[in-house]
Amino acid sequence: MRSCGAFEFGFSPPVSFPSYVHYRTRLGRRHRVVLGRHPAMSPAQARDEARKVLGDVARGIDPAAERAAERPQDLKERAEHTVESFICTEYRPWGKAHLRDYVLAEGRLKGCFGDLYPKKLDQITQWSVEKCRSERLRGGSRP
Repeated sequence: MRSCGAFEFGFSPPVSFPSYVHYRTRLGRRHRVVLGRHPAMSPAQARDEARKVLGDVARGIDPAAERAAERPQDLKERAEHTVESFICTEYRPWGKAHLRDYVLAEGRLKGCFGDLYPKKLDQITQWSVEKCRSERLRGGSRP
């Protein structure tokens, strides 16, 4: 079902539990904004909310960007982690709770990606991982 008479705007009725709106920004990027969940929000309420969101989009306001700005600073804090600090503060507690032998898994990470330990997480690229892997292969180790 399309609304506003424009091809790029659309409302997805609550066939599944979440109701959401698909739209495109002025630059052509596609976005989807979740309006609510079915039992808590009726289809009529979802349509009204969709009209509000699409009205904001028509005025040049990007609702997805606003919601992204509202997210906690947790993502920025995680970008400050090095691989080593991430493993110590985030992965190790998770590993203790979910893995039988987290020490072995942590040792494998150190063996495979030890060269990347001092790098910040946002500085690691696919190329740096491939470089680390190819150096291990040249050294005679298996990936």
